[in-house]
Amino acid sequence: MVWHVQAAMEEREHALSEHILREVESSYGIPADRHALYRDMARGVATYCADDLVHGMPASYVPMLVSRALWGVGETDAAECVMNGHVEQRAVKQTLKALLSVSDVSPVLWKAVVAGAVRWNKEWITAEQAPVWRLDLTRIRRTACDMELASLLMVRTLVRALAPAWDATAGAGTLTVRVDGSERADRTMPAYIRSVLQREATARKWTATPRVLLAM
Repeated sequence: MVWHVQAAMEEREHALSEHILREVESSYGIPADRHALYRDMARGVATYCADDLVHGMPASYVPMLVSRALWGVGETDAAECVMNGHVEQRAVKQTLKALLSVSDVSPVLWKAVVAGAVRWNKEWITAEQAPVWRLDLTRIRRTACDMELASLLMVRTLVRALAPAWDATAGAGTLTVRVDGSERADRTMPAYIRSVLQREATARKWTATPRVLLAM
């Protein structure tokens, strides 16, 4: 029985790997001297997706993984070509471009990007050339998260998922936060997010902690 399951998983991985190669070939082309490199990249992405990580994810999730994998092996033109060909929203493309070099983009973070809850724009930058990210909590659908404790857990998960975006600047940068407009949220949410980022700064050995500003 285990053999059958293993065989089915390997068959699914192989099929996804071949599909990735075909998509990259059609959108960018694969140089003959880099075919082995691209095949290894496709296998790596397919293996990562094997544990049903793509189940319930936006259609752009696998192209995002492929773009990041290509970027990671120095194929920057191919990465941008895949990104432009398979990610439709302009704001999502801009954000993905900033995430290409980030060490980790979790499924939670990518869902937030597609939902418009996490944004980056090249025009948003501090005087110190540090990145500015936006967290728009009004873009996240509330169900069970209407409970205050569940809402705080959701925000903590999102902020921790976004933390790798400040690794390159050792924590220097800014996070602007948009909340639901209630007086209580305006008062408590920025302070709570600062505390989450302070813990991340300690864990990641940053030399600074991103500033948290309330967006209008």
